[in-house]
Amino acid sequence: YAESTGEGISFSAPGGSMKVYDLDSKVLLGEPRKLEFSSKQGLAIWDHKKINFKSIYIKPPTSGLLRICWPTKTAKTASKKVCYHYRGEYVVSLEKNWDEAFCQANPKKEEDVAPFIRVTNVVPLETYLKGVVPIEIGAGSPHEALKAQAVAARTFAMYKMGLNRSEQRLTRFTAKGCPDVVATTADQQYLGASTENSKTSLAVEQTQGEVLLYSGSPIYAAFHANSGGRTRSAYDLDGRTTIPYLDSVEDYQIEKLRKAPGGTNVIKLDQKRLAEKLKAAKVEIKASSISGLSVSQRNKSHDVTAIKITGSGAQLEINGSRFKAFMNALGLADSKFNFRRTYFDIEKVGKDFVFKIYGFGWHRAGMSQTGAIYLAQDGRLYQQILNYYYSQISLSRVY
Repeated sequence: YAESTGEGISFSAPGGSMKVYDLDSKVLLGEPRKLEFSSKQGLAIWDHKKINFKSIYIKPPTSGLLRICWPTKTAKTASKKVCYHYRGEYVVSLEKNWDEAFCQANPKKEEDVAPFIRVTNVVPLETYLKGVVPIEIGAGSPHEALKAQAVAARTFAMYKMGLNRSEQRLTRFTAKGCPDVVATTADQQYLGASTENSKTSLAVEQTQGEVLLYSGSPIYAAFHANSGGRTRSAYDLDGRTTIPYLDSVEDYQIEKLRKAPGGTNVIKLDQKRLAEKLKAAKVEIKASSISGLSVSQRNKSHDVTAIKITGSGAQLEINGSRFKAFMNALGLADSKFNFRRTYFDIEKVGKDFVFKIYGFGWHRAGMSQTGAIYLAQDGRLYQQILNYYYSQISLSRVY
Protein backbone atom coordinates (compact mmCIF):
# COMPACT_ATOMS: atom_id res chain seq x y z
CA TYR A 1 0.00 0.00 0.00
CA ALA A 2 1.06 3.61 -0.17
CA GLU A 3 0.51 6.49 2.22
CA SER A 4 1.07 10.06 1.08
CA THR A 5 2.14 12.31 3.87
CA GLY A 6 3.76 15.65 4.55
CA GLU A 7 6.43 17.10 6.79
CA GLY A 8 7.54 15.31 9.93
CA ILE A 9 6.91 11.62 9.26
CA SER A 10 8.95 9.39 11.57
CA PHE A 11 9.79 5.70 12.04
CA SER A 12 10.77 4.09 15.33
CA ALA A 13 11.74 0.51 16.13
CA PRO A 14 10.22 -0.60 19.47
CA GLY A 15 11.98 -3.96 19.31
CA GLY A 16 15.51 -3.01 18.31
CA SER A 17 17.10 -1.20 15.36
CA MET A 18 15.92 -0.95 11.77
CA LYS A 19 18.23 -1.23 8.75
CA VAL A 20 18.19 1.65 6.29
CA TYR A 21 19.41 1.21 2.70
CA ASP A 22 19.68 3.46 -0.33
CA LEU A 23 17.09 1.93 -2.65
CA ASP A 24 19.05 2.30 -5.87
CA SER A 25 22.55 1.32 -4.72
CA LYS A 26 21.39 -1.12 -1.97
CA VAL A 27 24.12 0.39 0.26
CA LEU A 28 23.45 0.15 4.01
CA LEU A 29 23.20 3.72 5.33
CA GLY A 30 22.70 2.97 9.02
CA GLU A 31 20.87 1.04 11.73
CA PRO A 32 18.95 3.65 13.72
CA ARG A 33 16.22 3.13 16.31
CA LYS A 34 14.46 6.28 15.10
CA LEU A 35 14.32 7.89 11.68
CA GLU A 36 12.65 11.13 10.56
CA PHE A 37 11.96 12.58 7.13
CA SER A 38 11.54 16.14 5.87
CA SER A 39 9.75 16.61 2.55
CA LYS A 40 10.56 20.33 2.42
CA GLN A 41 14.29 19.76 2.75
CA GLY A 42 14.43 16.32 1.17
CA LEU A 43 16.27 14.95 4.19
CA ALA A 44 16.38 11.69 6.14
CA ILE A 45 17.49 12.40 9.72
CA TRP A 46 18.81 10.07 12.46
CA ASP A 47 21.45 10.17 15.20
CA HIS A 48 22.18 13.83 14.33
CA LYS A 49 22.95 12.72 10.76
CA LYS A 50 21.20 14.35 7.80
CA ILE A 51 21.29 12.94 4.28
CA ASN A 52 19.54 13.94 1.09
CA PHE A 53 17.41 11.15 -0.25
CA LYS A 54 15.19 10.17 -3.14
CA SER A 55 14.28 6.62 -2.18
CA ILE A 56 15.14 4.63 0.94
CA TYR A 57 14.44 0.99 1.75
CA ILE A 58 13.81 0.07 5.42
CA LYS A 59 13.95 -3.38 7.03
CA PRO A 60 12.36 -3.73 10.49
CA PRO A 61 14.02 -5.31 13.55
CA THR A 62 13.52 -8.99 14.35
CA SER A 63 10.18 -8.16 16.01
CA GLY A 64 8.90 -7.31 12.55
CA LEU A 65 7.19 -4.13 13.78
CA LEU A 66 7.84 -0.46 13.18
CA ARG A 67 5.93 2.49 14.62
CA ILE A 68 5.14 5.15 12.00
CA CYS A 69 3.92 8.62 12.95
CA TRP A 70 2.81 11.51 10.75
CA PRO A 71 1.06 14.86 11.27
CA THR A 72 -2.72 14.87 11.08
CA LYS A 73 -4.24 16.91 8.29
CA THR A 74 -5.90 19.25 10.75
CA ALA A 75 -2.84 19.72 12.97
CA LYS A 76 -1.40 23.24 13.12
CA THR A 77 1.95 21.98 14.37
CA ALA A 78 4.02 18.91 13.63
CA SER A 79 3.77 17.90 17.29
CA LYS A 80 0.21 16.66 16.74
CA LYS A 81 0.63 13.28 15.12
CA VAL A 82 -1.10 9.97 14.61
CA CYS A 83 0.93 6.81 15.10
CA TYR A 84 0.35 3.17 14.09
CA HIS A 85 2.37 -0.02 14.11
CA TYR A 86 3.00 -1.86 10.85
CA ARG A 87 4.59 -5.14 9.80
CA GLY A 88 6.78 -5.78 6.77
CA GLU A 89 9.32 -3.70 4.90
CA TYR A 90 9.13 -0.15 3.55
CA VAL A 91 10.11 2.06 0.66
CA VAL A 92 10.17 5.78 1.50
CA SER A 93 10.41 8.10 -1.49
CA LEU A 94 10.35 11.84 -2.05
CA GLU A 95 7.68 12.50 -4.64
CA LYS A 96 6.37 15.39 -6.70
CA ASN A 97 3.82 15.74 -9.47
CA TRP A 98 2.14 12.44 -8.64
CA ASP A 99 -1.50 11.71 -7.84
CA GLU A 100 -1.43 8.77 -5.41
CA ALA A 101 -5.12 7.86 -5.51
CA PHE A 102 -5.20 7.53 -9.29
CA CYS A 103 -1.55 6.52 -9.72
CA GLN A 104 -0.89 8.93 -12.54
CA ALA A 105 0.86 12.20 -13.17
CA ASN A 106 -0.67 15.17 -11.41
CA PRO A 107 -2.20 17.56 -13.99
CA LYS A 108 -0.63 20.55 -12.22
CA LYS A 109 2.74 21.86 -13.29
CA GLU A 110 5.55 20.32 -11.24
CA GLU A 111 6.74 23.67 -9.93
CA ASP A 112 3.26 24.30 -8.51
CA VAL A 113 3.15 21.06 -6.52
CA ALA A 114 4.80 20.77 -3.09
CA PRO A 115 6.95 17.65 -2.63
CA PHE A 116 5.60 14.94 -0.37
CA ILE A 117 6.84 11.75 1.20
CA ARG A 118 5.35 8.47 0.06
CA VAL A 119 5.62 5.39 2.25
CA THR A 120 5.02 2.03 0.62
CA ASN A 121 4.59 -0.92 2.97
CA VAL A 122 5.73 -4.19 1.38
CA VAL A 123 3.82 -6.89 3.22
CA PRO A 124 2.38 -10.38 2.54
CA LEU A 125 -1.21 -10.27 1.31
CA GLU A 126 -2.67 -12.28 4.21
CA THR A 127 -0.88 -10.03 6.73
CA TYR A 128 -2.19 -6.97 4.91
CA LEU A 129 -5.75 -8.29 5.14
CA LYS A 130 -5.48 -8.58 8.92
CA GLY A 131 -5.01 -4.80 8.97
CA VAL A 132 -7.91 -4.21 6.56
CA VAL A 133 -10.86 -6.31 7.76
CA PRO A 134 -11.24 -4.87 11.30
CA ILE A 135 -11.22 -1.26 10.13
CA GLU A 136 -13.47 -1.91 7.13
CA ILE A 137 -16.33 -3.82 8.77
CA GLY A 138 -15.57 -3.84 12.51
CA ALA A 139 -14.33 -6.69 14.66
CA GLY A 140 -17.67 -6.93 16.44
CA SER A 141 -19.49 -8.07 13.29
CA PRO A 142 -20.81 -11.65 13.05
CA HIS A 143 -18.15 -14.17 12.09
CA GLU A 144 -19.67 -15.06 8.72
CA ALA A 145 -19.77 -11.35 7.79
CA LEU A 146 -16.10 -11.07 8.78
CA LYS A 147 -15.27 -13.99 6.51
CA ALA A 148 -17.25 -12.45 3.64
CA GLN A 149 -15.33 -9.19 4.15
CA ALA A 150 -12.01 -11.04 4.19
CA VAL A 151 -12.79 -12.70 0.86
CA ALA A 152 -14.01 -9.45 -0.71
CA ALA A 153 -10.95 -7.52 0.50
CA ARG A 154 -8.57 -10.23 -0.69
CA THR A 155 -10.28 -10.37 -4.08
CA PHE A 156 -10.20 -6.59 -4.45
CA ALA A 157 -6.48 -6.49 -3.61
CA MET A 158 -5.68 -9.27 -6.08
CA TYR A 159 -7.72 -7.52 -8.77
CA LYS A 160 -5.72 -4.32 -8.23
CA MET A 161 -2.44 -6.26 -8.18
CA GLY A 162 -3.29 -7.83 -11.52
CA LEU A 163 -4.39 -4.52 -13.00
CA ASN A 164 -1.33 -2.56 -11.93
CA ARG A 165 1.20 -5.23 -12.78
CA SER A 166 -0.34 -6.15 -16.14
CA GLU A 167 -0.13 -2.49 -17.14
CA GLN A 168 3.50 -2.45 -15.96
CA ARG A 169 2.79 0.40 -13.57
CA LEU A 170 4.51 -1.31 -10.67
CA THR A 171 8.08 -2.40 -10.08
CA ARG A 172 8.45 -3.81 -6.58
CA PHE A 173 10.94 -1.31 -5.21
CA THR A 174 10.78 1.62 -7.62
CA ALA A 175 9.93 5.03 -6.25
CA LYS A 176 7.70 5.97 -9.16
CA GLY A 177 4.95 3.57 -10.14
CA CYS A 178 1.71 2.22 -8.75
CA PRO A 179 1.47 0.50 -5.40
CA ASP A 180 -0.78 -2.53 -5.45
CA VAL A 181 -3.38 -0.78 -3.31
CA VAL A 182 -3.73 2.55 -1.58
CA ALA A 183 -4.31 2.51 2.19
CA THR A 184 -7.37 4.76 2.15
CA THR A 185 -10.99 4.56 0.98
CA ALA A 186 -9.63 5.24 -2.51
CA ASP A 187 -9.02 1.47 -2.35
CA GLN A 188 -9.28 -0.14 1.11
CA GLN A 189 -8.58 1.28 4.53
CA TYR A 190 -5.48 -0.20 6.16
CA LEU A 191 -3.81 0.68 9.45
CA GLY A 192 -1.48 -2.26 9.85
CA ALA A 193 -0.87 -4.20 13.04
CA SER A 194 -2.46 -1.50 15.21
CA THR A 195 -5.95 -2.61 14.19
CA GLU A 196 -5.37 -6.38 14.18
CA ASN A 197 -7.92 -8.34 16.20
CA SER A 198 -8.11 -12.04 17.01
CA LYS A 199 -11.64 -12.37 15.58
CA THR A 200 -10.89 -10.70 12.26
CA SER A 201 -7.51 -12.43 11.97
CA LEU A 202 -9.28 -15.78 12.40
CA ALA A 203 -11.69 -14.88 9.58
CA VAL A 204 -8.72 -14.09 7.33
CA GLU A 205 -6.98 -17.35 8.27
CA GLN A 206 -10.10 -19.49 7.77
CA THR A 207 -10.58 -18.11 4.24
CA GLN A 208 -6.89 -18.03 3.32
CA GLY A 209 -6.39 -17.89 -0.43
CA GLU A 210 -10.13 -17.76 -1.21
CA VAL A 211 -11.00 -15.36 -4.03
CA LEU A 212 -14.10 -14.47 -6.06
CA LEU A 213 -13.59 -15.23 -9.76
CA TYR A 214 -15.40 -14.30 -12.96
CA SER A 215 -14.19 -16.03 -16.14
CA GLY A 216 -11.21 -17.28 -14.16
CA SER A 217 -9.96 -13.89 -12.90
CA PRO A 218 -10.40 -12.02 -9.60
CA ILE A 219 -13.35 -9.65 -9.73
CA TYR A 220 -13.52 -5.97 -8.90
CA ALA A 221 -15.02 -6.79 -5.50
CA ALA A 222 -16.41 -3.38 -4.61
CA PHE A 223 -18.06 -2.97 -1.21
CA HIS A 224 -19.54 -0.13 0.81
CA ALA A 225 -20.99 0.60 4.24
CA ASN A 226 -24.77 0.63 3.65
CA SER A 227 -26.74 0.60 0.39
CA GLY A 228 -29.84 2.10 2.00
CA GLY A 229 -31.99 -0.55 0.35
CA ARG A 230 -30.57 -1.26 -3.09
CA THR A 231 -27.05 -1.65 -4.43
CA ARG A 232 -25.96 0.22 -7.55
CA SER A 233 -24.91 -1.47 -10.78
CA ALA A 234 -21.59 -0.66 -12.37
CA TYR A 235 -23.40 0.80 -15.38
CA ASP A 236 -25.56 3.09 -13.26
CA LEU A 237 -22.44 4.18 -11.39
CA ASP A 238 -20.66 5.70 -14.38
CA GLY A 239 -23.05 5.34 -17.32
CA ARG A 240 -20.43 3.50 -19.39
CA THR A 241 -19.24 0.27 -17.81
CA THR A 242 -21.22 -2.97 -17.77
CA ILE A 243 -19.81 -5.49 -15.30
CA PRO A 244 -21.99 -8.64 -15.13
CA TYR A 245 -21.16 -9.47 -11.52
CA LEU A 246 -21.84 -5.90 -10.28
CA ASP A 247 -25.55 -5.67 -10.94
CA SER A 248 -28.13 -3.88 -8.82
CA VAL A 249 -29.75 -6.04 -6.14
CA GLU A 250 -32.38 -5.32 -3.52
CA ASP A 251 -30.58 -5.31 -0.18
CA TYR A 252 -31.54 -7.30 2.89
CA GLN A 253 -33.94 -5.82 5.46
CA ILE A 254 -34.40 -2.43 3.82
CA GLU A 255 -36.18 -0.67 6.67
CA LYS A 256 -33.58 -1.84 9.16
CA LEU A 257 -30.81 -0.64 6.82
CA ARG A 258 -32.35 2.80 6.60
CA LYS A 259 -32.65 3.06 10.37
CA ALA A 260 -29.02 2.03 10.91
CA PRO A 261 -26.41 4.74 11.60
CA GLY A 262 -25.84 6.65 8.38
CA GLY A 263 -28.58 4.69 6.60
CA THR A 264 -30.73 7.78 5.98
CA ASN A 265 -29.64 11.38 5.76
CA VAL A 266 -32.03 14.32 5.50
CA ILE A 267 -31.83 17.68 3.73
CA LYS A 268 -34.61 20.22 4.32
CA LEU A 269 -35.14 23.16 1.97
CA ASP A 270 -37.78 25.86 2.10
CA GLN A 271 -38.89 27.58 -1.12
CA LYS A 272 -36.17 30.22 -0.98
CA ARG A 273 -33.30 27.81 -0.37
CA LEU A 274 -34.64 25.41 -3.00
CA ALA A 275 -34.73 28.23 -5.56
CA GLU A 276 -31.13 29.12 -4.66
CA LYS A 277 -29.97 25.54 -5.21
CA LEU A 278 -31.85 25.39 -8.52
CA LYS A 279 -30.27 28.67 -9.61
CA ALA A 280 -26.85 27.12 -9.05
CA ALA A 281 -27.94 24.48 -11.56
CA LYS A 282 -28.95 27.25 -14.01
CA VAL A 283 -32.65 26.79 -13.37
CA GLU A 284 -34.21 30.20 -12.87
CA ILE A 285 -37.50 30.08 -10.96
CA LYS A 286 -39.24 32.31 -8.45
CA ALA A 287 -39.26 30.81 -4.99
CA SER A 288 -42.88 31.77 -4.35
CA SER A 289 -44.04 29.93 -7.48
CA ILE A 290 -42.75 26.52 -6.37
CA SER A 291 -45.62 24.41 -5.05
CA GLY A 292 -44.32 20.90 -5.60
CA LEU A 293 -41.18 18.86 -6.12
CA SER A 294 -41.12 15.17 -6.93
CA VAL A 295 -39.06 12.36 -8.45
CA SER A 296 -39.96 11.85 -12.11
CA GLN A 297 -37.45 9.22 -13.22
CA ARG A 298 -35.23 6.49 -11.74
CA ASN A 299 -32.80 3.98 -13.22
CA LYS A 300 -32.54 0.24 -12.54
CA SER A 301 -30.58 0.89 -9.35
CA HIS A 302 -33.41 3.16 -8.13
CA ASP A 303 -31.19 6.22 -8.38
CA VAL A 304 -33.05 9.39 -9.25
CA THR A 305 -32.18 10.67 -12.74
CA ALA A 306 -34.77 13.44 -13.03
CA ILE A 307 -37.02 15.55 -10.80
CA LYS A 308 -40.17 17.52 -11.56
CA ILE A 309 -40.97 21.01 -10.29
CA THR A 310 -44.61 22.06 -10.11
CA GLY A 311 -45.76 25.64 -9.80
CA SER A 312 -47.86 28.43 -11.32
CA GLY A 313 -49.88 25.98 -13.37
CA ALA A 314 -46.81 24.54 -15.09
CA GLN A 315 -44.34 21.71 -14.68
CA LEU A 316 -40.61 21.65 -15.33
CA GLU A 317 -38.44 18.54 -15.48
CA ILE A 318 -34.80 18.77 -14.43
CA ASN A 319 -32.56 16.07 -15.91
CA GLY A 320 -29.18 15.55 -17.54
CA SER A 321 -26.47 18.09 -16.78
CA ARG A 322 -28.84 20.38 -14.90
CA PHE A 323 -29.83 17.54 -12.56
CA LYS A 324 -26.16 16.74 -11.92
CA ALA A 325 -25.51 20.41 -11.18
CA PHE A 326 -28.44 20.42 -8.75
CA MET A 327 -27.00 17.39 -6.95
CA ASN A 328 -23.67 19.21 -6.73
CA ALA A 329 -25.43 22.24 -5.23
CA LEU A 330 -27.04 20.00 -2.60
CA GLY A 331 -23.63 18.61 -1.62
CA LEU A 332 -24.51 15.15 -2.90
CA ALA A 333 -21.50 14.76 -5.18
CA ASP A 334 -17.95 13.58 -4.66
CA SER A 335 -15.80 15.82 -6.85
CA LYS A 336 -12.74 13.56 -6.90
CA PHE A 337 -14.41 10.34 -7.98
CA ASN A 338 -17.44 11.91 -9.69
CA PHE A 339 -19.98 9.87 -7.69
CA ARG A 340 -23.37 11.25 -6.69
CA ARG A 341 -25.75 10.18 -3.93
CA THR A 342 -28.95 10.01 -5.94
CA TYR A 343 -30.88 7.29 -4.12
CA PHE A 344 -33.51 9.39 -2.37
CA ASP A 345 -37.17 10.26 -1.91
CA ILE A 346 -38.70 13.73 -1.71
CA GLU A 347 -41.53 14.69 0.65
CA LYS A 348 -43.34 17.94 1.37
CA VAL A 349 -43.48 18.53 5.13
CA GLY A 350 -45.16 21.79 6.02
CA LYS A 351 -43.35 24.47 4.03
CA ASP A 352 -40.22 22.40 3.56
CA PHE A 353 -39.16 20.03 0.80
CA VAL A 354 -37.45 17.10 2.52
CA PHE A 355 -34.87 14.94 0.74
CA LYS A 356 -34.35 11.53 2.36
CA ILE A 357 -31.04 10.22 1.05
CA TYR A 358 -30.52 6.50 1.53
CA GLY A 359 -27.26 4.67 2.06
CA PHE A 360 -23.81 5.40 3.42
CA GLY A 361 -20.83 5.26 1.06
CA TRP A 362 -20.65 7.10 -2.24
CA HIS A 363 -20.81 4.33 -4.82
CA ARG A 364 -23.20 1.69 -3.31
CA ALA A 365 -21.77 -0.98 -5.64
CA GLY A 366 -21.10 -4.57 -4.64
CA MET A 367 -21.41 -5.84 -1.08
CA SER A 368 -23.28 -3.77 1.48
CA GLN A 369 -21.37 -4.32 4.72
CA THR A 370 -24.40 -3.55 6.90
CA GLY A 371 -26.52 -5.88 4.78
CA ALA A 372 -23.86 -8.57 5.12
CA ILE A 373 -24.02 -8.20 8.90
CA TYR A 374 -27.82 -8.63 8.88
CA LEU A 375 -27.57 -11.67 6.61
CA ALA A 376 -25.01 -13.23 8.94
CA GLN A 377 -27.17 -12.49 11.98
CA ASP A 378 -29.97 -14.42 10.28
CA GLY A 379 -27.78 -17.47 9.75
CA ARG A 380 -26.39 -17.02 6.24
CA LEU A 381 -22.92 -18.43 5.57
CA TYR A 382 -20.23 -16.21 4.08
CA GLN A 383 -20.49 -18.00 0.72
CA GLN A 384 -24.23 -17.16 0.63
CA ILE A 385 -23.54 -13.55 1.58
CA LEU A 386 -21.04 -13.13 -1.24
CA ASN A 387 -23.39 -14.74 -3.77
CA TYR A 388 -26.15 -12.42 -2.61
CA TYR A 389 -24.21 -9.33 -3.72
CA TYR A 390 -22.00 -10.59 -6.56
CA SER A 391 -23.66 -12.48 -9.41
CA GLN A 392 -22.22 -15.05 -11.84
CA ILE A 393 -19.09 -15.57 -9.73
CA SER A 394 -17.31 -18.60 -8.29
CA LEU A 395 -15.46 -18.85 -4.99
CA SER A 396 -12.09 -20.56 -5.36
CA ARG A 397 -9.03 -21.15 -3.21
CA VAL A 398 -6.16 -19.98 -5.43
CA TYR A 399 -3.33 -20.65 -2.97
